[in-house]
Amino acid sequence: ANAQAQAQSRRAQDQAENDLVRQVTVTVHKSRTIRLDQPFEKAVVGAPEIIDALPTNNQTLYLQGKKAGTTNVSIFDNTGRLIEVFDISVTPDTGSVQQRIRAGAGSGGIVVSASNAQVVLSGVAADAAAADRAVSIAKALNPELAVINTMSIAASASQQVMLKVQFLEVARSAGREIGVNLYGTSPPGGGSGFNTGN
Repeated sequence: ANAQAQAQSRRAQDQAENDLVRQVTVTVHKSRTIRLDQPFEKAVVGAPEIIDALPTNNQTLYLQGKKAGTTNVSIFDNTGRLIEVFDISVTPDTGSVQQRIRAGAGSGGIVVSASNAQVVLSGVAADAAAADRAVSIAKALNPELAVINTMSIAASASQQVMLKVQFLEVARSAGREIGVNLYGTSPPGGGSGFNTGN
């Protein structure tokens, strides 16, 4: 009975901690301000290389993304009690990558998204050159991240080749059914002759 009570208490504590967690997304090199429901005393950043967390007053926290990745920020009150945890995803700036890619000719069908700490290019590029340009732009704007290329290349009329094949079947017996006989004669009258026959 004691073990069961401890297990229930542990589950209740885990649930209470889960209720404290808030999911937050921040873009690399951009900021976000978050207001808390109650005053806090201290903010502890799990991975300072990924995000900066600066209090602007005792209920407002300023977050600035430094590098793509995930981390958390734990918030404590003046008694040292944990009052909230921000589970933070810092994502690549796909908006500016998309804008730069769309500025190029043949790039209107390319879509830029983020997956974890990766930039994903999908959609349809007008040709191989447009796809290569898009990859180069994404890598230049996010040199520390992997760029995943899942684009397809649009088929154009100049790239398509149509083969039209006609088959002519000749039966071997056709040669026997149609006979042609050419011969030259010199009849007594001094003329020449031409004859065909079936």
